[in-house]
Amino acid sequence: MLHISRWKAIAILLTAFVVCLFAVPNFFPESTVQKWPKWAQRHMVLGLDLQGGSHLLLEVDANDVRKQKLAGLLDDVRKVLREARVGLVRAPVIRGIGVEVVIRESDFQQGLAKLRELSQPLGGILGTTSQRSLDIVTAPGGVVQLNVTEPAIIERIRKAVEQSIQIVEKRVNELGTVERLIRRQGNERILVQVPRLQHPTRLEEL
Repeated sequence: MLHISRWKAIAILLTAFVVCLFAVPNFFPESTVQKWPKWAQRHMVLGLDLQGGSHLLLEVDANDVRKQKLAGLLDDVRKVLREARVGLVRAPVIRGIGVEVVIRESDFQQGLAKLRELSQPLGGILGTTSQRSLDIVTAPGGVVQLNVTEPAIIERIRKAVEQSIQIVEKRVNELGTVERLIRRQGNERILVQVPRLQHPTRLEEL
């Protein structure tokens, strides 16, 4: 038969009593709890499944990221060649996963050197300089194709998620809750959970 000393039994009961006290505020409206002393207002944090709330999963539009990346590259190519006064046979255009331009033969080497400066090493989460933002391919007739690499797209999505998390945190903080959960889920998603917020549409609007 299990034997517990009197003092150990008293300690167990006191511990259980204190834990129950922390749970008391969860059973009263927030307006009532706010009138209590500060030390008595502490809530026992319950999970979203127990106290209810709103759950939102945001996802970066990878296709839109690619379109923006290509549009930015097109502008950069135009600017670099214009500033270097490189003659063109055909103006830069978006083609496939990159930008294609046809450079006049007399200016080809100068133009190619300037375009190669646009290809930058990738760092950040990839942690290496062996991968670059662009693959540059040449073809007869002065054709230069600058293709955006997949690691560059992944890096841009990572940055978009990081920027978005900061914005989401700032907006959710307007609700005044300290129990919210905002974190990255996978490479392209952000999980947002706000306990006790019973109106998901309000969270979506934020």
